[in-house]
Amino acid sequence: MFVLALCLALGLAQPPTLPMAPVRPSAKLCAEAVDLLNKGKLNEGLQKLEEATKADPEDPQPHDITAQVYQHLAKNATPYAADYYREKAGDEAELIRLAKGSDSNSRVRAQVMLESIHQDEFPREDSGVPGAVKAFKEAEQWFHQKQFDKAREAYKQALELDPHFAVAALYVGDCYHAESKPAEAALWFRKATEIRPDYPKAWRYLSDGLLALGKRKEAESALLGGIAAHPGNRLTWLNLMLLRAEGDKPMSKLGFCSPVIPSWDEKGQQALTLPEKTDDPEGQAIWVLLVSSAMDRISIEVNDDQNSHTELPLQTRFQKEFFFWSLGLERLEAICKEKKQEPKDRILRQFLVFKRDGQLEPALFLLRYKEAFRPDFEAWKKKNPAGITAFLDRYNLRP
Repeated sequence: MFVLALCLALGLAQPPTLPMAPVRPSAKLCAEAVDLLNKGKLNEGLQKLEEATKADPEDPQPHDITAQVYQHLAKNATPYAADYYREKAGDEAELIRLAKGSDSNSRVRAQVMLESIHQDEFPREDSGVPGAVKAFKEAEQWFHQKQFDKAREAYKQALELDPHFAVAALYVGDCYHAESKPAEAALWFRKATEIRPDYPKAWRYLSDGLLALGKRKEAESALLGGIAAHPGNRLTWLNLMLLRAEGDKPMSKLGFCSPVIPSWDEKGQQALTLPEKTDDPEGQAIWVLLVSSAMDRISIEVNDDQNSHTELPLQTRFQKEFFFWSLGLERLEAICKEKKQEPKDRILRQFLVFKRDGQLEPALFLLRYKEAFRPDFEAWKKKNPAGITAFLDRYNLRP
């Protein structure tokens, strides 16, 4: 049962203030927010953090605390709630990476958070071979002591003992990278992607290695390989955005701000919160359908010739998602034709474009990915080997 309370385990500490450092306008608000959160007052704490962000937009700390809150909530949530909270945590972690006031420590923390948000869905990084594990641990010790020759040999030993140990190959490359040998590093980063093509970190390292060699086009292709491995990896998308921005091809973030907000009470009961007033009742109705279906609040039945009720044969989570998006967008399109105007809601307007272009499938796979989509996603990739590149070249959007 999901309990919406933070008094269990957040344990957030009061934000430290460095001696002689100027106090940021947001510092007092952050301290008040942490106090509220530790008392289990979730809504009040999050509201206080929003005030802190408005008081000092360049301060990464309110985003850092907010991301921790959502990440904690995701660990104790039902499946749809977990997806929702991970998305919120990812949004905040991205803002830390992009905030002007972020220092290197803040950016590293954000990167670790982005890496860990969906970590349970990634391939295991460890090995089941005891000797390989022992060699890998020795390599880690040598690496932290900056004895890269010894670290590299120990990583290679781990890989010899377990040829499927992709992270060992990856860190051989990292040793070369630490020694400013980009050509050798890139070879080992690529080897890691060959061992585990579904390993997003290996694709990002390969992209960094290729960039160090001045191969921007190949570096972008590596990031597209990472997205193909796992479209839910926010860090891969963020790196692609930054790379394309440097190449005068900035990506737009679609985001996903539904006016219908899902919530859960202390007994785990689901509810939908709608704004008191709306100038877009049709769009809101579509969102109620989409959010309700994702939360499994709607059952699907059809009437056959005998007027009896049977379940619609939707075998997978993606088939169900695709069904409700198609249903909602068909209704939205009919409303648009009747009123002779496009949807007011920015996200629904874009998804209607995807539907009209015959691109709703890749849009859901790439921009609304859930690990439950994996079987359908892998089948789609086999049928459309160039589908990901074509979609991103056409729309240049990211989640």
